[in-house]
Amino acid sequence: DRTRLPPGVIAAIDKMERNTADKTGFSLNLCVSYGSRGDIAQAARTLSTKVMEGTMQVDEIDEHSFRRHLVTADVPDPDILIRTSGEY
Repeated sequence: DRTRLPPGVIAAIDKMERNTADKTGFSLNLCVSYGSRGDIAQAARTLSTKVMEGTMQVDEIDEHSFRRHLVTADVPDPDILIRTSGEY
């Protein structure tokens, strides 16, 4: 959620993305202002809405369908994870 970040941090992230846009050797994911609990809650709300609307059945919800609704759906599982803080 970039709206929670200071403008200078947003500018630095934008610059980094521009400077690496054509690089394909590996992926670096910086999870800044990311909370997995919020991501999980959003996926649960989306899936619940689909069930209530009748576009999805409860028994169709599994690990794979849940993953498709996460913000990180298009990101491969990490090879290494460094968590530097426990702040909220």
